[in-house]
Amino acid sequence: MSNDDGQLDMLALLRDRRSLAERWAEFDAAHPEIYLLLRDKTRELLRATGGRRLGIALPWEAMRWTITIQTGESPKLNNDYKARYARKLMAENADLADVFVTRHAEADDDLKEVA
Repeated sequence: MSNDDGQLDMLALLRDRRSLAERWAEFDAAHPEIYLLLRDKTRELLRATGGRRLGIALPWEAMRWTITIQTGESPKLNNDYKARYARKLMAENADLADVFVTRHAEADDDLKEVA
């Protein structure tokens, strides 16, 4: 929710009564490129580091940086969506099944309902 200047409208966000799960599902459906870029960044970082595990923050911020470099604009990405994207990536990509360290969160229950 942005105003005419492209800035986040905090008042509008506070008035939004939808749950985090609902807002994330809407964002994810409207921006499939975010999921794809995050998936690709995760794989790229795993190859580059030779690692098997990552925190979602690393590919998330790498993706944010890539978008900024490519477009010249900083993307408006809600950090509250990181846990949901981590779980979606692990659920939908066999090679990423155990890549992120997670702890039980509301996202676990929400994603089970969607599946």
